[in-house]
Amino acid sequence: MDLGTEEGGEYFTPKVAKSASSAAEGLCIFAAAMKDYFYASRIVKPKLEALALAEASLNEAAEKLKQAEAKLAEVNAKLGELQAMFERQMGEKKILEDNANMRVLRVLP
Repeated sequence: MDLGTEEGGEYFTPKVAKSASSAAEGLCIFAAAMKDYFYASRIVKPKLEALALAEASLNEAAEKLKQAEAKLAEVNAKLGELQAMFERQMGEKKILEDNANMRVLRVLP
């Protein structure tokens, strides 16, 4: 848990600092933790920024999906209406064809 290659780094360890005072030991531990945090943050910060960009992209894609699903529901509703109208029209066509065939059969001897 030392500070490494800095000037006097071999003397700035918690064990050596404790021989001076417990406050020096605490300061040494704190400084080592801050050094570790600094190096860790250099690795983590770009990853957090990439995560934020990916989440923004995901949110944008989710919004587009929501809009597409709403449009799909609208189109499916219209398709249902058109299908029902088609079935009614086909029913009317069948009735008209049947009536026409009956009239043709009546006219023929």
